Amino acid sequence: MGDDPATWFFIIGCQRSGTTLMRLVLECHSRIQCCDEQATYSILAGRRLLVRERPLLGLKAPCLTEQFGNTSLWDPLVLPEVSNPYCGQKLIFMMRDVRDTVASMLRLRVRTEPWTETHLTTALEAKLDRDPAFVERYAPVILKLRTARYPTLARAAFYWRYKAEALYDYLERGFPVLLIRYEDLVTRAEVELLRVCGFLQVPWESGLLRHPTFTHAEVDDAGLAIGGTDARRPIDTHSLGQWHGVFSDDQLNEILEFAGSAQTGIYFTPAQ
Repeated sequence: MGDDPATWFFIIGCQRSGTTLMRLVLECHSRIQCCDEQATYSILAGRRLLVRERPLLGLKAPCLTEQFGNTSLWDPLVLPEVSNPYCGQKLIFMMRDVRDTVASMLRLRVRTEPWTETHLTTALEAKLDRDPAFVERYAPVILKLRTARYPTLARAAFYWRYKAEALYDYLERGFPVLLIRYEDLVTRAEVELLRVCGFLQVPWESGLLRHPTFTHAEVDDAGLAIGGTDARRPIDTHSLGQWHGVFSDDQLNEILEFAGSAQTGIYFTPAQ
């Protein structure tokens, strides 16, 4: 079929928000092929030509979530600066409660090192160095980061914030974007996946609810995808509310302060 960008869609959202689960689920559809992050960034960098097997290609790219309105895409760890190929492709935007997202960030390790130090801090510092528009937009928050009582939590919540607020930027610009809240996906999977199928204009297939029974690409010998997601684990609600008992009241207040109003807008009004 060739590698036609017109047949692409993107799976985006802050890391630890369910982008991997969505990738695993959607590649069970007979009309959808998906790539996880390593393949996605190699394709965007021109280092890999994908062998296409199905009509639609879903590219999972959480590191680039806030960049689709820019002229270029880049990430200090995974992608050198490249011309932005986005030309109106559909965006599936995963969102998760900031408290659970931050709790999950803190648990994640990269070769025994905390992900918040190896990846999050590196990405944030690179944006501060290279993106003057970002610095101008978030100048008051960046200033507060310097005096945060819990710096790691504050950085993680702010990271979630600027990823989440990209949703509003895209809606304002008229990009075709579908918001999927992680909490809704795992509590009413069929309803949410029917919405996704409608958005992508593909027929419903019951296999979407049985992703552990399918063979998945880009998993290690233990069946784990990037970030330690177990491809054999069915959709369940075990990861909901894990922030309870993890943070003190002061820590929660700091997280919510640096997350800004996006948490309120997305979780205390009806889902779009």
